[in-house]
Amino acid sequence: MKVEFSEAVHILRYFFLNDGSLVHAISPGFRYRLAPYMSAIVSQQEKNVLQQFVFPAQKKLDLVILQIDTKKYIPSVSRELLEIPIELANVFLNKCEKEYFLYHSVFSLSTSQTLNELGKVKSDGIVKRFY
Repeated sequence: MKVEFSEAVHILRYFFLNDGSLVHAISPGFRYRLAPYMSAIVSQQEKNVLQQFVFPAQKKLDLVILQIDTKKYIPSVSRELLEIPIELANVFLNKCEKEYFLYHSVFSLSTSQTLNELGKVKSDGIVKRFY
């Protein structure tokens, strides 16, 4: 499946995989694999980037993608950015310039439960896509 993220460069995406597996190609030469309970934070600095998700056919997939518009969100958490590693703070502050950023990790059961609860929220202003 190919997905074109064509919005502004100030978008930070969190990918959480609860079940299944996939490979996410951010560019032709930059890809990584997600397995159950793994997550990634991805930032790119180019507009209209075609990304590709590759996953096994006929297999269950539970993928949650959260997007943060850093241009709007960061002013409200600027103080907290002083407490995280500078490399990660630079991603939130859009200082990565022309490089891609990938932070790949395992997430906890409580994070999975929070994502499940978020999926039930019916409030305006929260855009959700669950696959």
